[in-house]
Amino acid sequence: ARLRPPAGAIAQMKPFRFPSEGTQQLFEAVLADGNFVDIPNFPSFSRSVSAADRVASNGLVSVPDQSRPLWGGWKLVCLDHKVHCDAEFCQGLEQNPPRKKCECYTVSNLRPFTVQVELQDSHGQTVRDHPPITLAATVIYENGDLISLRANEHQFDESFPAECSLASGVATFTLRLGQQVLTDKHQKRNFRIRIRSRESRYAELWVETVAMRSVVKLPCMRKDRRSTDDPMSPSLALTGGPSSLAAGLDLAALKAEVKREVYEELKADLK
Repeated sequence: ARLRPPAGAIAQMKPFRFPSEGTQQLFEAVLADGNFVDIPNFPSFSRSVSAADRVASNGLVSVPDQSRPLWGGWKLVCLDHKVHCDAEFCQGLEQNPPRKKCECYTVSNLRPFTVQVELQDSHGQTVRDHPPITLAATVIYENGDLISLRANEHQFDESFPAECSLASGVATFTLRLGQQVLTDKHQKRNFRIRIRSRESRYAELWVETVAMRSVVKLPCMRKDRRSTDDPMSPSLALTGGPSSLAAGLDLAALKAEVKREVYEELKADLK
């Protein structure tokens, strides 16, 4: 009767010999090709594996190195980025009287907006089964540089969290830009939202939104005010000509009107 090896023993294999040199070269080329096996969500090896790495001198077959993170081939995709207005759907010129038009993607730092991202594999399919991944949002300039803020200034309003965990491959951020994150206060530069993983092992998982302008009040929502050069302007009608006092009164009225408009807009958003 043939003797069986004891439980737990490692089976020894005789060294394998290729029938020809050409067969050996073909075998090594297949093993070295990390894309030879193309299966969705299948993690590729962190390095090319050759026949010498797989077959040790004692005849034992070693397990390939799988130190590469499980997200091999995965990527973040921005599914939805809601802004408050843009050039295509802006209706500023259609109002009566006509108002200014938003020339690009525009958001108000008084109102929240949403950004939704999705984790996809190399085939564009949603990855539903994945390890816990926490994503963080930051504000950058249009060219990718980090924005400059003072110590007491914040990128986002603190009442809106800038972190979100992936749930079945999807994460939705509700954000509101900080008080100092305005295009006019940053040398007319537009902004992007960069979303990336907080975990170092998933550091290559990141995505950026389209560039957008940040304002206090949308240009198409501002009421058309008369110019100070208009002879029918209240400040000129009272004084008969431009004066510092009339300009001060006009500025005070303008501030009061802006405050009233902002109050009404916030009141509408809270409803």
